[in-house]
Amino acid sequence: MYRIISIGLGACLAIASLVACTDHAGAGASYGPPPAPLCDMSRGEMPEKARRMEALLTQMGELDAMAAHEAQVRQRIEGVISKGNPSAAAPLRPTLDEFFSTGMLHQKALCDMAVTLRMSDIEAMEAWSRDPVLLQINAAVRDQAPDPQANAASLPPERRDLLLRLVYAMHLQERLLTEIAAARHVEFTTYDALIPSASTELDDGINGRWRNGPTAEFLVDAWAAPALEKFNDRKLARFLAATEQEGPKRFFANRSVVDSHQNSAWYARLVKSIAARAPAPTRMPQSMEDKLQTAAMVSEARRLLHENGTRVVIADARTLLLRAEKADPRNAEIKVLLGEIALETRPAQPVGRDDIRAKSYPQHFAQAEKYLNQALALDPSSAQARILLGRSAFLQGRDDEAEAWYERAEKDMPDHPWREYNHGDLAFVRGDLDSAISSYKSGLAKPEREAYVHYRLLQHLRIALRKQDKSGEFTAIGDDYLGTHPDAWDFRFDLADHLLEVDAPAKKILAVIDPIPEPWLPGMKHYLEARALVQQAAQDSGNRRIGPKEKIAVRRAIELTDPSESLIRQLCLQPHHPRAIDVVVQASEAGKTAVNEAFACLMRLRDIPLMDRMVALGADIDAPMPMHEGEIALCQTIYSRNFDAFERLLEAGADTTRHCRDGTAIPTLLRRLQEHDRDNAPKMQSLLERLQASTQTSG
Repeated sequence: MYRIISIGLGACLAIASLVACTDHAGAGASYGPPPAPLCDMSRGEMPEKARRMEALLTQMGELDAMAAHEAQVRQRIEGVISKGNPSAAAPLRPTLDEFFSTGMLHQKALCDMAVTLRMSDIEAMEAWSRDPVLLQINAAVRDQAPDPQANAASLPPERRDLLLRLVYAMHLQERLLTEIAAARHVEFTTYDALIPSASTELDDGINGRWRNGPTAEFLVDAWAAPALEKFNDRKLARFLAATEQEGPKRFFANRSVVDSHQNSAWYARLVKSIAARAPAPTRMPQSMEDKLQTAAMVSEARRLLHENGTRVVIADARTLLLRAEKADPRNAEIKVLLGEIALETRPAQPVGRDDIRAKSYPQHFAQAEKYLNQALALDPSSAQARILLGRSAFLQGRDDEAEAWYERAEKDMPDHPWREYNHGDLAFVRGDLDSAISSYKSGLAKPEREAYVHYRLLQHLRIALRKQDKSGEFTAIGDDYLGTHPDAWDFRFDLADHLLEVDAPAKKILAVIDPIPEPWLPGMKHYLEARALVQQAAQDSGNRRIGPKEKIAVRRAIELTDPSESLIRQLCLQPHHPRAIDVVVQASEAGKTAVNEAFACLMRLRDIPLMDRMVALGADIDAPMPMHEGEIALCQTIYSRNFDAFERLLEAGADTTRHCRDGTAIPTLLRRLQEHDRDNAPKMQSLLERLQASTQTSG
């Protein structure tokens, strides 16, 4: 393991500056005066906090782990340099030596950890670290690499619950996601510093298993279970009893985001130094053969985008275009196509059930607009660039600007494939649903000249008709479309979801789903089949317990989505029939696990009678709930202002001495929210008094 040799940071802090501790040994060059400190630790209790934090991190082995991570960061940066601008490798070596020196990494670690934690947190962790078992468990988890291909481990329910609590207590989801995001960020920003005129986005593994992050349950199987197989339940319970307290929780929450570079002063300076010290990349004049190869790459990327359009080939198209851009950085079409990809693959945001666009964040559109404006600078006549800039403006709520872009573009390209879609969307958000529906239908009447035009038109037509209470009309439109486009597999998924929404018979829904080839998103196919079977069982059984026939159908649904708690979670996101969740519990053989998941779901849906039923069936009302990011029920009801559920939990005997996920005591949380939520303050005061009475009674 990469090793940090302690250089006595506390002694340096005595002269009120971290700078004096920077170790440039082995850098191979002199840089004049040392750089400014990454953070100010010279005032108040900061020198003492830094000294004690360094000792704590050293004892826990965390300084070594942070250094090992930064060694991998350096390797990534060197890899980008060797690919993007090989001539910069030697001139930039002293810069990398400077920023990855022992002293600089010490600074970074302490700025990341000591500044944001309170002295009381450090004191709590010092007490925590005196227990060798806690240190051993922390090291076992830290030094185990999670396996993205892991299968579900065979674990007793009690063991799985302990490991799940540990995943939440150590913030392992956040840690893994931070590492993934940091790796991409390092590559993008380094490449941009080396070649400012090119892309800041390399191919980031758009189809990677963990692009959207693993679930806490999966990390139990992929990380915690194999790492801790030598530790018995008693030791895990001992670890949790110490780690679920406020100080350790804050420490591990902070530790989980230390590896992020997005807001790091250290990394910002590193990138600035790379940009300042890297020689300009040399480009050889293109031969005729090179030009032909570039044109072929652009042609293939265009074909992949406009004739296929799936996310898999979008990644392939981007890779081709980035290679072509290197060879021909002033090609306007390359910029347009890269802008189109950046717009299509921007970070997804949740969209309301009756909305066609999500809340927007300008930074998510900056890369696309950068490309498209570059394209217009190179080719002012590019209608495609204007249409895409209009789409970007629309998605950010700038509707008049979007319309102006469309009008200018359509003078040169009056029959653009997305014309009716764009104009229908403008009419939709302006409240003119009749015009929106007319535009969508007009687009569907034309031949599809680019991939997914009809699919997107159908999606928005469904929403517009639903807002006009004309969902039945969409059923007929969908049937007609499949009659002429039977291989529209993605639309079959949407139509099946629509039929579930309008309570169509399961037989009709399954007839829509059945022709979809198994390799075409099999998880989605099985999910919709399962929903149809469960919904039918819920309808057929009414309010009585399910019979043998319904039980067979529901167990088939559970097999399709295995395990049963996965099906419950999916049903919770589509709550057309909350009773469907109860039906799954009745048919499930998963016992308490399914009951706990159903309890968490029904609490979210605020279905108090069915929630009471899960409590009667033995739901653990004090356990962390994966569906609520590991929060316990009492705290979640306070955050969501679900006061009826809070009162029912008190009646059911919920443990009022438990702490929330962030270590906050329940009375403290109530008082804190009471100060900021004037409307609900009287209700919270009433709950607080009832909580105190309940605690005194139990005492």
